[in-house]
Amino acid sequence: MVVELIDREQAKQQFHADLLGVRVQPLMLVIHNESDQTYAFRKADVAQGYLPAASVARWAYVSPLETVARYLKWAVFFLPGLVFEAVIEPTTALDFPGIEEAAQRPPPPNNQLIREDFMRHEIADTEIRPNDTVAGVLFTRPLKLGGVLPVTLINAQTQQPVVVEVPVPPPVYTESRTYYASYDAVWETAVKTAAGLRGWRAISTDKHSGTITARKGLTFLRWSTATTVTLTIQKVNERRTTVRLDSPLRRPDSTAYGEHSPTVDKFFLELDRKLPTTEEQPAKKPGSSQRQSGTETPTGEPSTTGTPQAPAP
Repeated sequence: MVVELIDREQAKQQFHADLLGVRVQPLMLVIHNESDQTYAFRKADVAQGYLPAASVARWAYVSPLETVARYLKWAVFFLPGLVFEAVIEPTTALDFPGIEEAAQRPPPPNNQLIREDFMRHEIADTEIRPNDTVAGVLFTRPLKLGGVLPVTLINAQTQQPVVVEVPVPPPVYTESRTYYASYDAVWETAVKTAAGLRGWRAISTDKHSGTITARKGLTFLRWSTATTVTLTIQKVNERRTTVRLDSPLRRPDSTAYGEHSPTVDKFFLELDRKLPTTEEQPAKKPGSSQRQSGTETPTGEPSTTGTPQAPAP
């Protein structure tokens, strides 16, 4: 059983609403039955403030005023185009494509479609037979990072409950990149980049273990935004080296999951600019101003944000 948290930006892209802002935590729950017994799963048996998808969808509903504004905007562009096509276009060589585009454009989403979309993504209440897998989105109240999510399954034969405590990711932001360069080249570039970023200060470096510890943020009297960043440089082979950044989150609940400061993005952008991110890409000179935006892993897949989750024991 695996829990993968959906952070604020991912929730906005997938559900078009700031669910974390109203303290609703969407998460991807994957349950794989490796036993020889059949178990029943019900969302209501999750012991962490389960919220039905139909109720959560209301936070993404389109307000009546927005609907009226959309139709007014459509009328402002559609009606003049209709007059142009009917009166002016037949007598001239001009072509006004607005009518055809308006006819082909999909209708704006309505609240019923939004509700159905939320319910379609939600994990289903079902029986899980041996070697079967069930996956889907579960909506809950924010979770404690580093804790567990208790999920109750009911043995279909004996009707006895089985509680599985699924680990929740720790309160740490993690991001990694793979560069097609030697360990020495990546190490030297990472050290110089971390030391050169505004607001960053190197605390310790250990090339043998591949660890760089830096302090980022500001401190003024008792007010502070400073946090400790750990960079781990690891040799994959003679031509590939990975850089992983770990930074503690400022809040212990899942609403902070995925949050990071802009300087973290700046750090990796600088590495991307100075180091080759693909195997065919030639090595870059230290003073080069050429930008590269490659963020691919050795397998060709985009690099991921967040800490990978291991199945519960």
